[in-house]
Amino acid sequence: ASHGGRRGPSFNSNNRTFVFNYTLAKTIVEYASAVYMTDLTALYTWTCSRCNDLTKGFEIRCIIVDIQNCLQVCMLHCYYLNLHGKVCSP
Repeated sequence: ASHGGRRGPSFNSNNRTFVFNYTLAKTIVEYASAVYMTDLTALYTWTCSRCNDLTKGFEIRCIIVDIQNCLQVCMLHCYYLNLHGKVCSP
C-alpha cells in the first residue's frame, strides 16, 4: 500500500523485493529525532520544534524518563500508517 510518497529503487534479497518509500522513511526519522527533545510537554502534545508542522497523525501515548540511566522512551500510535511502536534515546 502506498503512503502517498515518492518511491525509490527496489531492492532484492532472498527473492523478495523491497521498495524504498521516501515518505515513510522521512516520517520515521522525524519521529525518531523528536524523542531527543527535552521539553516533554511540547513532545507529548506534538508541538515541539522537531515535530510541529512536520509529521501529522502521531499520538504520544506515554513518555517514560529514567534519569538514573539517562533513558527516554516514547510510546506512540500513528493513525495514517496504522503504526504502533516505541522509540528510545540513550
